[in-house]
Amino acid sequence: MLPMVEIPDVRTAVQSWCMRCWKVCQPGPRLDNIKNGKQGGCDHCGGKRRLPDDVARERAQAWGYIPDPDIPYTSDATKWPGRCVAKGHYCAPVLNAHKRQGPCGTCADNGFKPHRPALLYLVTKASLVAAKIGICEDSPKNRRLYEHRLNGWTTIETMRFSVGADARIVEDTIVRSWRARNRPPVLDNGYGYSGYSETVSLDEVRVSEIWSEVCAVAERIATE
Repeated sequence: MLPMVEIPDVRTAVQSWCMRCWKVCQPGPRLDNIKNGKQGGCDHCGGKRRLPDDVARERAQAWGYIPDPDIPYTSDATKWPGRCVAKGHYCAPVLNAHKRQGPCGTCADNGFKPHRPALLYLVTKASLVAAKIGICEDSPKNRRLYEHRLNGWTTIETMRFSVGADARIVEDTIVRSWRARNRPPVLDNGYGYSGYSETVSLDEVRVSEIWSEVCAVAERIATE
């Protein structure tokens, strides 16, 4: 849950964004009820977004694995067995982990590592009037920006980090600042897609403003 207002105390219901389905919860959850397990975060999805089976399979394949055709989709927080596209390894990831890691544990050595060099990037897509911020491994073998280009995204800026953990902090800080200012992610004809939760409408903010904020956050982290 991402609060939309200042939290006065743990017993007050707080209007918030659900960071899985991105619907507004009004009046929202109480912090003490969440902590003691008496209340789920989101009134709409209970913290477990549910999609049509065919849409979930499309997103799984875009992420890098093909779910078992005989096992139906349950929710984005439920393990869903299948095979990774890269090597055909058995894997059973949850869809809501796509921001943090790859789908296949066996192939994890090729994925994003917080202690390794990383690249933070800003891309835009004209058809969606959207900007997207993201992070990936800083390596010649990394194909993230190439894959974005195939999907119609244009690379605007990149920034290198010696450790991926710092890149992730910058990405999280920027996305949280968008949501705190009531700037929702950009959907495609009402539907989410791989990486949509890190997007913002260019009707709400200019590219130059986004990158200036990225630079400011990165500079602040470097001095801490």
